[in-house]
Amino acid sequence: MKVTKIFFVFSLFFLLFSFNQNAQAGSMDFNPTVDLVIARPIGLALTAGGLGAFIGLAPLSLIFTRDMEPLANTLVKEPFDYTFKRPLGKQTSITEESGLQEH
Repeated sequence: MKVTKIFFVFSLFFLLFSFNQNAQAGSMDFNPTVDLVIARPIGLALTAGGLGAFIGLAPLSLIFTRDMEPLANTLVKEPFDYTFKRPLGKQTSITEESGLQEH
C-alpha cells in the first residue's frame, strides 16, 4: 500500500513536469517517455473500447442515419490514429492532423 502511494505521487510529479509548451504553435507536447508509457496504452484501450462500441452501435447507425462513417471515425479511426499514427511526443488534435473538417 505504501509503495503504491509513493508510485502514484512520483507518477503525478512526473506528469506535471513532463509537458512542453510550444508557444509558436500553441499545442501541448508530451515528454516522449510519458507518451510511450501512459498515453499510448490509454489510446490502445480507447481503440479497443471504441471498436466494441462500434460493433454494438453499427446496426443502429445503419437503421437511423444510413451512414456509419461518422460513427466509425469517432469510435475507431480517431483513437487508432492517436495511438499508432501520431508522432511520439506530439499532442495534437487528430482532426487537425488528418485535415478533417467539421460538417
